[in-house]
Amino acid sequence: MPYFTFAAIPGLTLGVIISNIIGSYGMMDIVFGSSATLIAAYLSYKMPKKVLVPIPPIVVNAITIRAMLYYIFLGTPDAMPLLPATV
Repeated sequence: MPYFTFAAIPGLTLGVIISNIIGSYGMMDIVFGSSATLIAAYLSYKMPKKVLVPIPPIVVNAITIRAMLYYIFLGTPDAMPLLPATV
């Protein structure tokens, strides 16, 4: 959706904020999940070709959400350097 109109970016971000407030992962999910959506939506909007639009959400979520979920379920900040080895 962000590829077609800039107005989709705040709409998607607000929707994710609301769903993360309702969700059970707390403040970390509200901040990092919403930020990942905002960044991915903006980068999708800036993609020069329609075929490239899916790439930013995949990359941004793979990095941001993976690190957040690793920290929530398995790790501590001391174990975060091991994150690439878990893939």
